Amino acid sequence: GLVAAKLHIDNVAYYAGAPPQAEAWKVPVYHPRKADVLIQYFYLKDQSLVLLGDADTHFYANGLRYPDFLDGRTGKVHSESAGAYVLSSSALEAQLLARSVVLLTLPEAKALVEKSTANTRVIRWQEQLDQLMPQEFRSGALPVAKEPQR
Repeated sequence: GLVAAKLHIDNVAYYAGAPPQAEAWKVPVYHPRKADVLIQYFYLKDQSLVLLGDADTHFYANGLRYPDFLDGRTGKVHSESAGAYVLSSSALEAQLLARSVVLLTLPEAKALVEKSTANTRVIRWQEQLDQLMPQEFRSGALPVAKEPQR
């Protein structure tokens, strides 16, 4: 039977099982603003991953850079967050959380993740003093696959 599979649609991927001769899928993760800069790898098994960044979806207005995250509550562009990476046992919940946490304030984002019914890890990229700083939130006990030992 099927031992491992990767289903990838747009910015959502689900990693079922593990490839042959591996303990988990080795998934490259790139900087949310610089699509050619590798920042780390996630090792995933039976988990979904949403990578939402503004590297390719931003615009400039009056000399300022804005991510293309439109807040449906206000109709305004949200400019503090550069994106979010969400690992979850649920692909649907990962996608919904990624789209939500980029628009919320830090306390609102943390509270939303803590209410998640899935085992979830969220890394949200926040602009602070012209630098991107990652902020991490978790709910449940999402297993974290480790890099294989050599």
